[in-house]
Amino acid sequence: MKTESEHMADTDLSPLTPEATPEEAATEATEVAPAEAGAAEAAVAVEAAAAVEAGAAVEAGAAPEVAGTPGIPLATETEAAAVPATAAALEAAVAPEAAVAPAPEAEATPAPEPETDSGALDRQVAVLEAQQEAEMAAPEKRRHPLRNALLIIALCLVVLLGAGAGYLYYHDQQMADVIPNGVSFQGQSFGGLTKSEVQPKVETIIADLSGQQIDLRVAAGQQSTPIKGFVSFDTTRVVDSITTARSDMTLLQRLRYDWLEQSVSRDVELPYTIDQQAVASYVATLARKFAVAPVDAHLTLPAGSLVPTATPEVVGATVDAAATTTQLSQTIKTAIDTGQAQSFTVPATTNAPKVTAASLANAPCIVVSLSAKKMNLYLGAKLVRSMVTATGKPGYETKPGDYYIGEKRFAPVWINPHEDWSMNMPERIGPSHTGPLGARAMNVVTRNSKGQVVDYGYRIHGGTVGGSASSHGCLHLSNADVIWLYDQVKIGTPVFIRP
Repeated sequence: MKTESEHMADTDLSPLTPEATPEEAATEATEVAPAEAGAAEAAVAVEAAAAVEAGAAVEAGAAPEVAGTPGIPLATETEAAAVPATAAALEAAVAPEAAVAPAPEAEATPAPEPETDSGALDRQVAVLEAQQEAEMAAPEKRRHPLRNALLIIALCLVVLLGAGAGYLYYHDQQMADVIPNGVSFQGQSFGGLTKSEVQPKVETIIADLSGQQIDLRVAAGQQSTPIKGFVSFDTTRVVDSITTARSDMTLLQRLRYDWLEQSVSRDVELPYTIDQQAVASYVATLARKFAVAPVDAHLTLPAGSLVPTATPEVVGATVDAAATTTQLSQTIKTAIDTGQAQSFTVPATTNAPKVTAASLANAPCIVVSLSAKKMNLYLGAKLVRSMVTATGKPGYETKPGDYYIGEKRFAPVWINPHEDWSMNMPERIGPSHTGPLGARAMNVVTRNSKGQVVDYGYRIHGGTVGGSASSHGCLHLSNADVIWLYDQVKIGTPVFIRP
């Protein structure tokens, strides 16, 4: 923008002013100088007032914007109308002062070049431009308050979301070592435990489970065995399944669990392997131990009694190894799955005895009393006949004991035993009611501890009158009694000889 002096320099006033003499020029300068000085002072005052108003307008932020130019203020209609009015007022004020101002008596000095009306207008334009520049420097928030507010709100939301996400991540990391609620193993909850507490608890549960007993009932008795000898447990897999319960969930699931107090549902199974070879080996031992041979019932003579009784028979049993192996494996599995002791009856086949106690109810039995010289025949526990008998004489006493009929001899032949008492007797004597053996003879034998037959030479036979200790150990009956007895007994009939 041009200064006042530059504007004056560009203005060519020579055509408007005729040439004057030196005296006229001096007089004119003396008259014009005071008027110009007053106009200059007024212009400066107007310019200062305009500047003050511009500053006040900037501070108040009330200046309107120039159409099409954001941030450039435009003078109001009042201000625009005031510009020429102000200029006219200034001209009116200056003119009277210039007319009445007395000429100074002092020597005239060089005066500044006169200023035209265009200079005042330029200064007013400069004031307006300054106002526009000040408005352009106003903060952006004065022009768009709603958008700025939305930006601030968005920024706050971003900060809050970031802080919330950071806290959720921190909390998730803090909970990473904690087992969620709802995780269980063998009916026991692991929720709230730390990972370091999981393995000791799992090992305790498995140890208790390994000690569960299985009772096996067999015909000969009962036996219990713990399952730990047949099973191997995968403790590592159990611990891993429990400790990874949280990491297996998605982030959303973990948030629901942590903040909505929801629980997971994980019942950890117990991986195990049954050692079938160990089961088969155990069953083989069990079969040998509980194999039962059948035992026949038999007649016996209780101590202090001369009346026979029948002992009960024993049913034999053989363990079915294949079926027992299968059932034991299934029972072990049930014990692990339920956590409770189990029992079962061992599959076995039975072997019935040949002789039962019931079948001995009418079985013959011979009872001899050496002191009473009596021989009694019982059918079961019933006395059928009592007979007088001769027994061994001194030196040839009949030995008490349990014997049985080993042989029945009809019309027996006597063979010389070549003992002291038979040295003068024939080598052989044929059947005869009057011979050494009488009409009938029955050999009485026993068995030793090895089951071998022992024959002491005792015979039940006829021929000699009984009732005395006159034999060489044999039991003599009358021919009538021996013939009757022969028909009542059979090989194997027990013979109990008591003192």
